[in-house]
Amino acid sequence: MRFLSYITNLSDSLGQDIELDDIAGTGNLEKGAKQNPITRQISLGLIVSARNAKELSTIYKTLEKYRSMIATPSDRRGRTKLTVGNFLNNLDIYPTTIETGWDTEYTFDLTEKVPYTLNIDLEFLVEKASSRHYSLGYKG
Repeated sequence: MRFLSYITNLSDSLGQDIELDDIAGTGNLEKGAKQNPITRQISLGLIVSARNAKELSTIYKTLEKYRSMIATPSDRRGRTKLTVGNFLNNLDIYPTTIETGWDTEYTFDLTEKVPYTLNIDLEFLVEKASSRHYSLGYKG
């Protein structure tokens, strides 16, 4: 999917859940750490504008493809690549959430009664997150 858009939000988080469990051994019980896999999530906010009705139709079709990818998250078909300028390059991700909204202060197609400008919020889960390979990826 390609969008000619303006980025309104970009966040990239790396985290790991750690559970403390009692470990039986000799002597007193001690708390031990059970580490869960590292997770990396990326959120991206966009303003996408169409210049005419044909572009608007293409944007809606692209969004429907994206929604179908979310509908099958356990299937390998749901995986895709993400590139955002020089910041994120060809990253394996699973799309997890899409939110679309319309700002009424932008132009509308009055015959079709649809806006030409959409606000889109996307969230992704990175397939292979590792603290060792985590970098911002900016190549400046």
